[in-house]
Amino acid sequence: MGSQAGIWQAAVVTAVALAHAAGLWGLLGGASRPATSAAAPQVAMVMVLSETAARAVPQLQPLLPPPAPVRAAPQSAPKPQAGPAPRKPAAPAAPAAAAAAAVVAADEPLPGALPEPHSVPASAAGGTAVSPAAEGAAEDAAAVPAAKVVAASAQPRQVESVDYLRAPVLEYPSASRRFGEHGRVVLRVLVGRDGQAEQIELVEATAFRRLNDAAIEAARRALYKPHTENGVPQPAWALVALSFQLRR
Repeated sequence: MGSQAGIWQAAVVTAVALAHAAGLWGLLGGASRPATSAAAPQVAMVMVLSETAARAVPQLQPLLPPPAPVRAAPQSAPKPQAGPAPRKPAAPAAPAAAAAAAVVAADEPLPGALPEPHSVPASAAGGTAVSPAAEGAAEDAAAVPAAKVVAASAQPRQVESVDYLRAPVLEYPSASRRFGEHGRVVLRVLVGRDGQAEQIELVEATAFRRLNDAAIEAARRALYKPHTENGVPQPAWALVALSFQLRR
């Protein structure tokens, strides 16, 4: 059957090709002949296939790609629906009524019983009763002035005069002598408990730096008598005046 089908198919193709060739030859031949000549009859060969042969020829069908498999969409599990919340059994009304009656009975004073004492503010009681909070506030208020007094006493006092255990010795700078420099220097000296100068401040200065530095150095090397309070040495501020004068 396969060979016969191939033969019939080749015969059909050959017949169609011959028909096209004959038509083409006729067109070319007619164009080359003169116009006066009559057109020659054209012969077309047609091959008629029997029904049996036509059935024997296999028909070619186009190849189609196989259909893509259809994936089923995942179905989510149905969510459980929340049912109505169970109702709590109602408490019996009898115990509540009994408790309310007990509270009322507790609030009412018993016959013959003394009322409980109530605290009275200090202003209403004439200032005789003082609460612990008020006592603590009063103690804090009293402690504040005491702290201020202690802080004030810790600061060195300013004394009017000071005595020397070793008086300051001025050394006149040679350059100041040569240029005729002179003047008065006032210093504020903090005298410690041991009589040493702990701090020196320049209160009044001359116009010459050499004389000012010489006065500060003399006050630092001096030894002072400490200021005492109730027989106890205490630091104190004192003013020290030093003068530079040229003798002629």
